[in-house]
Amino acid sequence: MSGSFSGFSNAIALGQVITFNDARASVFHANDCDARGNPAFLSGFGDGICVTKHIGQINSTRANETLGVIVIETGSGTYDDVAYSVARGPDNVAGTGNAPHIIIRLLGMRNLLL
Repeated sequence: MSGSFSGFSNAIALGQVITFNDARASVFHANDCDARGNPAFLSGFGDGICVTKHIGQINSTRANETLGVIVIETGSGTYDDVAYSVARGPDNVAGTGNAPHIIIRLLGMRNLLL
């Protein structure tokens, strides 16, 4: 993904695989382009953001997919009469079998249970 990221000080990248060209699972993945293990924008905004789909440890060829990406600054506001709140939480990787669930608290909004 290329483009100017000037004006951001603490951006968040949200993404989704938005096509279904391959019946096998894949998920959105973003990194800071210096290393795939680093979260997006870890090194600042000079190197941009690299986005891809992640297929786990499956070694096979997959069909191309289209990715949707939103880059947004942390904070709260409204867009087209819809209120939003964006915050950076702790780095967590968990599955549906993990307990306790991860609870993310957002100011002025309901909790998000993952």
